[in-house]
Amino acid sequence: MVGEIRTVMNNLLKYASVFIFLFSLTALAESGRNVRIVDYGNDMGSGDIFYRGKGPEKAKGAVDRDKNGTTENDTVSFWPFSLPEPLNPTALRYDLDQKSAKLYGGLVIYAVNNPQRAISEGHMNSNHEFRDDFNFMGGLAPHLPNELVESYALWFWKKPDFWNGGDKYPVSFDKKSSIAVHITRYFGGFHSAHWVVREGEKFYVSKASFGKYVSVTQKDEGESLLRKTYVLKPLESEWAEYDPAPPFKIDFNPATAKFAKMNFSNVTAVGWLVRRELSKPEQVYSSLKPPHAVKWSAFRCDAIVDAPKSPSYYVPMIPAGEGFYLSKNEITYQQWMKVWRSAVTNQYCYDLGDINYSFVRDGAMGSMRADNRAHSPAEPVTDITWIDAVTFCNALSELEGRTPCYFMDSGFKEVLRRPINRAVREEWGKRPSVFWKKDADGYRLPTVAEWKKSAGKPPAGLKASGGTHAVGEGLPGENGLCDMYGNVWEYVWDSDTDTINDDTAIAHKVLGGDFLYPEITEGRSILPFPEKPYGGHYSTGFRIAKGPIQTGDVVAADLAGIPTWDVQRNSVLKPVKAMAREEIEAIISKEMPLVSVNGSGLADERDFVDPVDNLDAQKRRKVGAAANDKFLGKITEEQYKKILEENKIDDKPRRPYTLGLGKTEVPYRIWKLVKGWSENNGYSFNYSGDMGSTRHATDRCYSYSQDEPVTFISWHDAIVWCNALSEICGRKPAYFNDADRKNPYKEALLFRLDMFDARKGAPLLPWEENTGRARKAGIKPSSGSGVKIFFDGASDGFRLPMADEFDKADLGDPANIAETDWIGSNSNDKTHPVGTRKSETSGLFDMRGNVLEWGWDNDTQYFYPQNSMYEVNGKGYFYENPDAPRKKDWFYTDYPANAKSFIGLRISAK
Repeated sequence: MVGEIRTVMNNLLKYASVFIFLFSLTALAESGRNVRIVDYGNDMGSGDIFYRGKGPEKAKGAVDRDKNGTTENDTVSFWPFSLPEPLNPTALRYDLDQKSAKLYGGLVIYAVNNPQRAISEGHMNSNHEFRDDFNFMGGLAPHLPNELVESYALWFWKKPDFWNGGDKYPVSFDKKSSIAVHITRYFGGFHSAHWVVREGEKFYVSKASFGKYVSVTQKDEGESLLRKTYVLKPLESEWAEYDPAPPFKIDFNPATAKFAKMNFSNVTAVGWLVRRELSKPEQVYSSLKPPHAVKWSAFRCDAIVDAPKSPSYYVPMIPAGEGFYLSKNEITYQQWMKVWRSAVTNQYCYDLGDINYSFVRDGAMGSMRADNRAHSPAEPVTDITWIDAVTFCNALSELEGRTPCYFMDSGFKEVLRRPINRAVREEWGKRPSVFWKKDADGYRLPTVAEWKKSAGKPPAGLKASGGTHAVGEGLPGENGLCDMYGNVWEYVWDSDTDTINDDTAIAHKVLGGDFLYPEITEGRSILPFPEKPYGGHYSTGFRIAKGPIQTGDVVAADLAGIPTWDVQRNSVLKPVKAMAREEIEAIISKEMPLVSVNGSGLADERDFVDPVDNLDAQKRRKVGAAANDKFLGKITEEQYKKILEENKIDDKPRRPYTLGLGKTEVPYRIWKLVKGWSENNGYSFNYSGDMGSTRHATDRCYSYSQDEPVTFISWHDAIVWCNALSEICGRKPAYFNDADRKNPYKEALLFRLDMFDARKGAPLLPWEENTGRARKAGIKPSSGSGVKIFFDGASDGFRLPMADEFDKADLGDPANIAETDWIGSNSNDKTHPVGTRKSETSGLFDMRGNVLEWGWDNDTQYFYPQNSMYEVNGKGYFYENPDAPRKKDWFYTDYPANAKSFIGLRISAK
């Protein structure tokens, strides 16, 4: 007993000394390295909500813009300028979990002699040219002969939301600092655009500008303004004071402004503005009626953050040698998601260089796939591949403005960012060679020898547990590092050279044991199915290193006593206790009952059509295009009605039948059970699935239950899962890859919008080789970007309910939604176990809350990457209240290959 106490005290003293050493380092300020403080641009949501979730305001007679002595002929349309209230649309339709998602500002149009003039579009366009862009459009009212229009828009980001410590420490600019904005499809009808900086409490506008007035009558170089990044070095421009004020005073006149050089040492906001001088309206483009239009998709600012010097801003690290550091803990799921969100995006300021990342696996919270316990983002990330771990190291390095350690070429020119090419089906299984740039100052995996030397002896009294725990819960080892023994196995750099070809490697070494330590478990699986650990394992994670390679006696260190597992590429772990298909079927029958809804069934043989080459789909496309043209003023109401009549769909009345709807949304526990069986029987998935709203608000580290609805799956994953469930239960599949019903859809499409390198635009679908765009752009179809799926509505198999089928269920009184469903007012900003509120009148649970649900939208083609209009079932979810702003015709739409933290599924069957 005395010996154990002495060991504990020694460990505490050593840990304390390490902490003191780290604390002493913070006295030194790190300078001269620019980091991203703002980096806006990502798949931000459905794009169907205006700024602040409401339309623009309008005021008549507020100001005399033409200076004629009266305000009777003046009208103002505006979104009010506000410092405290964000301008961005409302969450979660607009994804506030994304980096730099919260923005501020205001927009205004001053109209003279036309009271009908108003802002026509001030919101996000989802997936336009494969990006989510914000817009500012000058109204669809007719241009009157004596009309004048003046307009301004201001967008900026505030210090509390700066990245890389900019929210806590002083921010300044040096000669290398930059501010950039990426313009996408439109920049017309404006006279100039400028950058904006707030120093302390004072705003400034740059003398430097970009853009010029463009309209249908003045096209000079108009196209050259578009699809490019505009960059300013702040110290190279002069600046003028700027005093925006509520409700709409955001105008700026460079002709009268007083410009001077500035040294910015206390930056509290950065942004940009566009301005249109008072002038006669013209049609801005031949395809657009408004007098002005701008669309932009990304904004970035790189600056100096005067933060205390430390090995990493995002990951606590411990000195483990001369200039060498190891992360104190295994990388947590929370840290993984922070970096993942910073890196996984297909829209950014392209001309500043490639920063688009992809990962093979999405990561999980510890052992959540292998046990029935609750888990939280504070646990180590698991279920990732070795190459995901090294890719993470690069993403963190670039986030913090450091040189990445890993490249895809021996000349160190091509940074490892995309270890998987999801757009090309033939390359889904290929992985690149990884070249280690040993003099880079970025993050990396420790070598085997470095890891072993740093591990020291295992803390006394370590015992096996039933699953992973939050990192750092136990006492650190003798070197101040936690969980070097137990919790999860850890990836390392397991080669004596500076190159690893991950496409041909036969094994990867992992060290330290897992949550069953001191028992060594590398030869078996606690899952009820065979497990292939090389592609990611429920008890394998990693920690990161930084600094020069530790040589000498470190290299010669003996591995004796360190738990070691060589994970072979082709190894298959046998389950300790296998589960037969019949056992799963019994569980499904008991825990996933169907509730019969009379008259709800509508799908039938007519729905079994070629999803691409069918007449109804062609007609719907024409009608949709015509509706957009009518909105933009390209065609008249009479022309639209004619197109509508010419493309009328002869929908014969359907014969309703009784359909069984899942009593609850599919919980994660059932999802992983079916998925585990199916992956050993010819099925594969894109996303792994999460326990409830795991990926939302990860900084809060909520605990999540296995019985919360599965989320973060694509529509493709959902229908593959339905087919697998049908096979388990002896039913016919509902989804096929062919018109002959011979090939059930088993391999989910791996394409992802946010991991696609979109610098050349959206990909061509596999069947679009002979299209006009293919010929014009000279590009080939991307074989992995789409797949044909035939829906057999007459099958008895499990499937997703159509929207009309979902709506047939009796949901009861809308006034009682807070009693029957988890919504914004009662959910505490997270999902909850399924079936834990009162059931609806029909006996179904969570039809208007908890999560939204993928369905079968037979009116919308699912496969276009630029289409975000696929209808999602459900009338509410955990984040929103019933009065949340939304479109009139549907609750939520999205692109079916996307995954969200608030979209799951509910099954249906005859």
